[in-house]
Amino acid sequence: KVVVSSESKLISISLKNDRCSMRYSEDESAIFVNPPADFYVSTIDLSLKDNEGKEMSSVSFSAGCTSGQQRIRTDGLLSIVFDADESITLISDTLLKVFPTGCSDLNENSVKFEMSVNVNLVNVIPNTLESKSPLVNIYSGSMKVGDSTVPVSKEMLALSSPFFNVLFYGNFGERKKDNFEIKEVDTDDFIWFLNSIQTRKYFCMSVNQALVALTYADRFGMLNLHKHVSAYLKFYSLAKEDIKDTYILSSRFDNEELIVWVLGQCTDSKEMFDLVIECAPFGNMNTVVSALTILQDSFLSICADAAGLTKCLVNERKAAPIHLRCYDAKNILEMERYFSLSLDSDGDFYWSALWNAIPEEYGSITVDGRKRPIDGENSAYCQDRSLKMMEVIAYRS
Repeated sequence: KVVVSSESKLISISLKNDRCSMRYSEDESAIFVNPPADFYVSTIDLSLKDNEGKEMSSVSFSAGCTSGQQRIRTDGLLSIVFDADESITLISDTLLKVFPTGCSDLNENSVKFEMSVNVNLVNVIPNTLESKSPLVNIYSGSMKVGDSTVPVSKEMLALSSPFFNVLFYGNFGERKKDNFEIKEVDTDDFIWFLNSIQTRKYFCMSVNQALVALTYADRFGMLNLHKHVSAYLKFYSLAKEDIKDTYILSSRFDNEELIVWVLGQCTDSKEMFDLVIECAPFGNMNTVVSALTILQDSFLSICADAAGLTKCLVNERKAAPIHLRCYDAKNILEMERYFSLSLDSDGDFYWSALWNAIPEEYGSITVDGRKRPIDGENSAYCQDRSLKMMEVIAYRS
């Protein structure tokens, strides 16, 4: 028995014929079965069942009564259980011996499936033995990349990307000729990228290789690969000259972790904010909103320093900047706004001007951390507020 596992799913694969031995390929794409001496494999049957024991799918292969090791391709059945971008791992026989009851001990929260492998043997030497042919191969097509021809699994790539699905199965001349070519890519990088997708081994050797993977993921529509790449990148730094291009590339994926990592490469809050504003035309609104949310603490700092933010920038001699936040009785933010109050020639303003700017249902007010009563038109002046943002918090009465 072997087990193929992801973070949330487990497939226990068992061999039903005790006279045979079985092992799984390192890329989790095929099973190798060894029949006993002097026996020949006639057919091999696979059956996939869900956690209730109901059969989800089955497939049978004719081995043509061949002898020796047989390779059985299983990635088609695995794709029924695992998503195309889901990283899967082979659980070794050694680990299974530690857990004698099987995969139920490995992860109680995983959804469990079973795949049975039944090998039918014959001990009669058939007349057609000399014409034996290999069983189903992992690779079902080929692709030209530069001067190289690379074997590919069309099924795996089509499951991973709408681009490859259309390329392999769309009504194009390339399909009729079975002649697929990818242009304008680095041969070595793209072959590595293809192998990562087909074997589900998302392993990067450098930051540059990780960024190459993101570039190809964006170009070929593999929009879930960023999850694996961001898990690698968060432990590394980025060259300063690459920050802008990497931010624009990262903004094409729905991955806040990537955005946080890129912004973290900036030296200060102003540089981060300038990057978001400069790159806004190249991304989408969701990315801009996410980035501003991440930068909210720095955002207030920039406002306080009057660093060019149009929304909060005020003339130091004519207005006082105010940051107002209004909460309900459960301390849930209901309203937030930035505005300014006009100052007189002495640089002062009346408290009443501030009270009038706060909705009347909010009666409990603190200003810069100190509670202030609302006591009408004759309140004391607030003096010299022009160089500092006033933080006003109001709660429902």
